[in-house]
Amino acid sequence: MPKTNSWFEVPDEFTLSVSNSISLRVYADARPMNLKIADLQKGLILMLDGVELVGEGTGFGVPIIKDGKNTFFSGTSRVLGFQRNGVVHICKEYSMDRVSRETFGNARLENRKARVLIDYLSQLYQRHRHLRFLSLKDLTSRLGIRARFVSVPSIGKVIVTYEFVDRKIRVHVDFGSVPTNGLKALFVLNEQSSTYFRTCLDSNGSRFFDDRIGAWEDVTARWASVFGTRRNVGFRLKRVAGSSLRRGREYLLGSMDWVGLDYELARGTRIFEYEIDLLGA
Repeated sequence: MPKTNSWFEVPDEFTLSVSNSISLRVYADARPMNLKIADLQKGLILMLDGVELVGEGTGFGVPIIKDGKNTFFSGTSRVLGFQRNGVVHICKEYSMDRVSRETFGNARLENRKARVLIDYLSQLYQRHRHLRFLSLKDLTSRLGIRARFVSVPSIGKVIVTYEFVDRKIRVHVDFGSVPTNGLKALFVLNEQSSTYFRTCLDSNGSRFFDDRIGAWEDVTARWASVFGTRRNVGFRLKRVAGSSLRRGREYLLGSMDWVGLDYELARGTRIFEYEIDLLGA
């Protein structure tokens, strides 16, 4: 965390107005605590006329770490703020201290047969990703498999700094305190609600609506954008060298509600920077 008296700690929440109708909010705790990821930390939440549009999305700029055995999420954080020359900076320190655990009914999926089932379903889904009538998460839910997030010793802290300039968010992600041994993949998620944001466009002129967006599709265009159902509100991200940009959307009533543009980084990445353009309204 920056060592300067000019930084101030955000004890609860911080909201920044972007226009008369668009604003961004960040929480120091896990709010708004929606659906399956209720206990996980969120990034920047996009708001329209004071209403949060995040659904079950993670928000903008949320780190995820995967090693050989686990996928690590953040359950606790610290938030600081700073303003220089009229430019607001928010720094969120994510402690990577949660992992997902699947259960079948009330029992942990510890036995080999259950693990083989999950692996098989994952491989099947990857090979036939054009079959969008049933997502992997939907299928496992119907089989009685549930995911929960449990507290574990933190493997490190990821510091994400958000800089706000006009309608642009500059995001700086620092993985420097995370051990590199055993890392398999790093991700930065940028997700909001799929019930509001239902259209994806890209610089190649392609347009995708609802399920056509897919669940984990590579973006090959220079940029991709996601738009909402009112007043053309949306956000745009560009492909960045050294990473893969993917679009995704999943909706299942009472269970899943996210759409976004997520980066997968090379596992040796220590610093990653990108920009989010806010559109409309």
